[in-house]
Amino acid sequence: MAEIGYRQAKRRYFRLFWPTMAIYLVIIIGGKFWLNQYEIEPLWLKAGMGIAASLPLFVALWVMLRYAFETDEYHARIQMESMAISGVIMASAVFLLGFLQLFDALPEFSVFWFGPGFMMTHGIISLIRGGRDCL
Repeated sequence: MAEIGYRQAKRRYFRLFWPTMAIYLVIIIGGKFWLNQYEIEPLWLKAGMGIAASLPLFVALWVMLRYAFETDEYHARIQMESMAISGVIMASAVFLLGFLQLFDALPEFSVFWFGPGFMMTHGIISLIRGGRDCL
């Protein structure tokens, strides 16, 4: 992707990121409400809601990556390093917790929380590595 100005890249990022998150919330809240209307939820509907809820998150990750590619080398490096470090932290957590569950040292829990964990660690690491400018 072509490099554009940092401010323009940031505006494009927020113009897509926040509406995508709003759509995500509508799908989560609306989907849960819709599923609660059934006494026994059909599997196809539960699977469909799971897929529908994940699509905005795929878009959000793409927007984050596009933002990194569109900025100058300094901001791109901070964003890419933050994503890489966050990925390593989350993968390490998955391995650790997975092995603890495998050996019955930890009860099973939802893997859903690794996604928000990635987003949170990415934000924290971006802030640490690049300051407020790189969020």
